[in-house]
Amino acid sequence: MNGTTKLAIQIVSVALVVLLTNYIGSKKFFRVDLTEEKIHSLSEKTIDILQNDSLIRDELRFEVYLEGDLPPELRKLQSALQEKLSELKAFGGANIYYEFIDPAEDETRKNEVYTQLYEFGLKPTKVTSIVGGTKKDNLLFGGIILRTVDNKNIPIQILGPSNLDPNSGIAIPVPIELIPIENLINELEYQLLEGIYKAVSPNRKKIGFLQGHGELREIQRYDVTYELSKFHSVEDVEIKGRINALKSFDALVIAKPTKPISEKDKYIIDQFIMNGGKVAWLIDMVEVDIDSLNINEETFGLERNLNDIDAQLFNYGVRFNKNLLIDVNSAKIPLGGNLYPWYYHPVMNSWRIKNSVVDNLDPVRLKYAGTLDLLKTENIVKTPLLQSSENAMTYKVPVRINYQMINLKPEALKYNSQPYQVVAAMLSGTFKSSFRNRLTDAYFKNTPIKHKNESIQNKMLVISDGDIIQGEVDSFPNNKGVMIVRPMNINYDRYDRAATFGNKEFFVNAMEDLMGIDELIPLRSKTITLRPLDKAKVKRDRSFWKAINVFVPIFVLVIFGLFYNYLRRRKFARTRQ
Repeated sequence: MNGTTKLAIQIVSVALVVLLTNYIGSKKFFRVDLTEEKIHSLSEKTIDILQNDSLIRDELRFEVYLEGDLPPELRKLQSALQEKLSELKAFGGANIYYEFIDPAEDETRKNEVYTQLYEFGLKPTKVTSIVGGTKKDNLLFGGIILRTVDNKNIPIQILGPSNLDPNSGIAIPVPIELIPIENLINELEYQLLEGIYKAVSPNRKKIGFLQGHGELREIQRYDVTYELSKFHSVEDVEIKGRINALKSFDALVIAKPTKPISEKDKYIIDQFIMNGGKVAWLIDMVEVDIDSLNINEETFGLERNLNDIDAQLFNYGVRFNKNLLIDVNSAKIPLGGNLYPWYYHPVMNSWRIKNSVVDNLDPVRLKYAGTLDLLKTENIVKTPLLQSSENAMTYKVPVRINYQMINLKPEALKYNSQPYQVVAAMLSGTFKSSFRNRLTDAYFKNTPIKHKNESIQNKMLVISDGDIIQGEVDSFPNNKGVMIVRPMNINYDRYDRAATFGNKEFFVNAMEDLMGIDELIPLRSKTITLRPLDKAKVKRDRSFWKAINVFVPIFVLVIFGLFYNYLRRRKFARTRQ
């Protein structure tokens, strides 16, 4: 076989391999992600949704406005967003289209475009950065408008919008170093899927927040109400003894009632459960007068009169204890200009509990919480969701509370600890009616409701703290004397800026698990760890690595050239011989 024949065989073989590879690739789609945190991979739930033709039937168009004159830090976010959209496109096919648009590209239409984006619900962020030693402000619309074929324009806010000065109404600049790039990258898949959910509206539920018994008002629970309303219909509801008051709701949240709940309302809630309605009980059994504590530096924790609601819950399989939990692992409060750990504000870390509701969540902060006993009840499975640390203990009512607690050494709790107290749990199974054997035959003859003594397969959420979803409310007058009232982020502490909590994500996850919707829960917990360069080391070794980058490739080429020349000379020397 001569050299020409060998060459022809090699060419044909390579061509066949390439054609075969392309053919297999066209029939079988796969992608390989070698990163530790699967940065370039979508969750299985997201892929299932993207490939569900009955759910996504028409094109979804993502118009990304995180483009233009961006600081280098935001280029990383932009690159991560492009990667994620590329993944959506890979699995969603022709139903997914995306493009990056600079809203300021056409100077003559810039203001018109800005106005349109604002009307669609995308809010601007004013970012301050240092470029070449000069301070520079950028007004960015850091987000996406998701357009559908039926003319929906759904805003997806990637960068948090700037707060407005209450006097001038002008956006307050945000220093680039205060923008949490890593957190934003972690949340990209969740936010994109959130937008898709709004576009196709699958599994939309109706959630009621009970009112009429001193429960939390909407502004006090704004964060969780707003988050839930992205995917579900959320309304306040008063029962007022009306038999069908809860008929149209899928779930009911009873958030920190402070007044007795009437027997008739309790019965209607009970029958709501018997018929498959989901209930989240956020109950404070102990009343603490915070104003008295602030003024007198002392108060008492006393039993709250809720018309024996705890007896009804006992029947379902859980005891709400009339006590207060203290824990070494706690949030801080300001006293005398300093911050001190306040054991009555325990912080729950979820690392001991293996459950998708709490996976990878930030710690959850409670305030004056009690504890739960999960009873041995037939046909009811109890799953703890939040527990105290090993260094915790409880005080039964009445409890004397004063600021001398800040002087209590952590060792005192360690020696007298009651570890791993349960403060939140999910109950599932068939519940017995709290009103069985309590109603007369005359009642059954005269009531329009069909009484049930046992529920169908059901779930309920129990939490021994109503403050878990209560955010603080900030109020102040502007320069015109008008009082501005603004709810604060439930996950941040207005005094301890270093503390970040996961209250919102925990409650939203728990509610979706309660209602049997689990598509978005893993995405709220997905964590991607960025590995930033050591800036001090980069500055110190800058010249060295520049020299490496310049001279090493040249050195390698020279060595390769000499080696190649050596082989050629050796080969031709043998030929001559």
